[in-house]
Amino acid sequence: MTELIIGGSGSGKSRIAEKEAVRLYRESLNDPDEEDPGLIYLACMEGRSEEAKKRIKKHRENRRNQGFVTIERERDIGEVLKALKKPCSGCTVLLEALSVLFANELFSVKEGFGDPYKTSEKVLEDLKLVKNSVRNLIIVSDDIFRDGKEYGVETEGYMRGLMFLHRETAKFSDRVEEITAGIITVWKENMCP
Repeated sequence: MTELIIGGSGSGKSRIAEKEAVRLYRESLNDPDEEDPGLIYLACMEGRSEEAKKRIKKHRENRRNQGFVTIERERDIGEVLKALKKPCSGCTVLLEALSVLFANELFSVKEGFGDPYKTSEKVLEDLKLVKNSVRNLIIVSDDIFRDGKEYGVETEGYMRGLMFLHRETAKFSDRVEEITAGIITVWKENMCP
């Protein structure tokens, strides 16, 4: 099962994604062929600013005592499962957040501003690697497209790359949701396993 959950800042998308990840994980515990499959929170935010540090702290507090194993990985998520000590084919992974991961890859301090199209293709390939390696993948991302403002070349490139990622991720997702003020709108749902 792959889910894409998109919403604006403060919409409730993270809390909804956490509940969904825990639900899917608990369902997988009923599979007699699996040991404890694992519930992984793949955190992508870098704590570079005070605001980012506060958000990271808030997210850690929100998921405390839910059973998540947190892996902090700001880039190259396709490599993350190789680092695990056991196979993760039965795992449920919550990726928080695609928009942050793409920004990290695109605006890397070491490399400067990257090519939005090449970077979005690379992130998409990494996402597919994770998706194909786990039982359940919940992907959280930000809706940043509704203010109607014009931005500079770098920000416009980021927005176009993120739109591409949303579109391509939605194609291979079983469920796509938009969260607005805690209200869920389901845009796609494949009921067949």
